[in-house]
Amino acid sequence: LLVLDDVEEMSQVSKVIGNLAWLSEGSRVVITTRTKNLLQPSEFFWQYEVQELDERDSLELLSLHAFDRHDPPEHYEDSAGQMLQYTRGLPLALSS
Repeated sequence: LLVLDDVEEMSQVSKVIGNLAWLSEGSRVVITTRTKNLLQPSEFFWQYEVQELDERDSLELLSLHAFDRHDPPEHYEDSAGQMLQYTRGLPLALSS
């Protein structure tokens, strides 16, 4: 299993993977990207579009992981808002 996160250009994939021939049967490569047409779906590539969370759900997920509660403490509201802008609704970024 190889995970390439936040890929912006195919050249990044090529530098890491190079020729696909070295991958053995059963190998999996997961590529995360915001570039919708980076890879075209084919026999070898499947796309799964992850929906971004809305602001309310983003804040709740962040608060659960950071503060073990559904809303941030009052003195962390500004910081939480900045985190929401930075993570742009991505669940993995919000929970890390």
